[in-house]
Amino acid sequence: MNPREAIECFHLSFCQRLGARVDRAFFCLKGGCNLRFYFQSFRYSEDIDFDVETISVSTLKKNVEKVLGDATFVALLRHKRIEVVEWSSPKQTETTQRWKVALKIDGQSVSIPTKIEFSRRTHNMIGLGEVEPVYPLLIARHELQTVLLRHYPLIQAIDQKIGALAGRTETQARDVLDLKILKDRIIDQSLSAVSESNKARALKNLAGISFSDFKSQVWPYLLDDYQDHYGKRATWDSLQDEVFKFIEAAPSENLVKPTIARSRK
Repeated sequence: MNPREAIECFHLSFCQRLGARVDRAFFCLKGGCNLRFYFQSFRYSEDIDFDVETISVSTLKKNVEKVLGDATFVALLRHKRIEVVEWSSPKQTETTQRWKVALKIDGQSVSIPTKIEFSRRTHNMIGLGEVEPVYPLLIARHELQTVLLRHYPLIQAIDQKIGALAGRTETQARDVLDLKILKDRIIDQSLSAVSESNKARALKNLAGISFSDFKSQVWPYLLDDYQDHYGKRATWDSLQDEVFKFIEAAPSENLVKPTIARSRK
């Protein structure tokens, strides 16, 4: 098991135990783990993120920490040759609750960092989530029992990714690949309308992401079978163009289309 697989196994095992303690109506999986667990993304996620509502900060903190210290959870990870060597809860506010976790694989001396984060910034969105089992082949790969979670479906995941690309103070190249993966899964669903201001910001930020950004931020977290193809500059140029056109063509609240020059750094 490599570090990326160990983090994923930990995330899945954590979700399994959390769902047994906390009503799934109160939290919803989002971000990279949502793409990996439900949309067959070939990008591993370093951290796991949820939206949460209804449940109080203190109650959620108590339940998360009960999972992290639970003997059954610890034994399951040990069976997978993974150990939680340290964890902390550095941020516990009314908007964000975050835990930092250090994992270790048997036989390796270096610990592996990951984070668990719950956000209350998005109101009335969790009801748009769907309760479904995680992709069965992924569960089988880790030899786990079925993991059932509330997660954001395709259109909401696309909305969130465009919003992230538009709203981040520091752009992330992973948003580009994630939008490509989600775009390719659209069959007959209709996209939500994107405000013109969000579209303009998303296109501007997308245009400023370079191949070197992608190579350093995203490429190391791709499944091995995809690294050769996505390690090429031509693939990145094509990917960036495809996602640019996808956002540009998304339904808009007005007809003004921004003109943005793409980065070719």
